[in-house]
Amino acid sequence: MVDNEVLKPAFERWISPADGTVEFRGQHITVRVLDRDAVQIKKNGKLVDDDDDDDVTVE
Repeated sequence: MVDNEVLKPAFERWISPADGTVEFRGQHITVRVLDRDAVQIKKNGKLVDDDDDDDVTVE
């Protein structure tokens, strides 16, 4: 979800490494993953620790 738009997911499908980088722009991003260690989340080009950033939620 981007910017808490609950009714309309910005992107809804499985992503594989072959898909390359997926980029979203918004104030708040929610990402649902099966394995948190399998994804890298960057904000303004720097890795984000979701525990330290109120704009990023990983479920």
